[in-house]
Amino acid sequence: MTADHYHVLLDCKNNYISKLTSIVTDPIKQKLFNIYEYSKQISITKNNKQNVLKQFQNELVLISKWDNTTVTEQISNICNSKNINWLDELILSLIHI
Repeated sequence: MTADHYHVLLDCKNNYISKLTSIVTDPIKQKLFNIYEYSKQISITKNNKQNVLKQFQNELVLISKWDNTTVTEQISNICNSKNINWLDELILSLIHI
């Protein structure tokens, strides 16, 4: 491949990344906000309002333990909230560039 081909591929990849970022930013922010609200409720239930941040951190750690079903559900939620059905194709495109 020539340098021109690499430039085209890099430009294409940057466009895909930009599109992906614009699609997922708001749903991810909303999910994090929901996790924080859940953490706040747990802390209130435990009558320990000072530990909201610690509870939030504990909940965030659990994200890394999500199974494939949960990840698929979250991706589906993003697709539904943005009314798109091609997010998986966009992600695959990024992987193959």
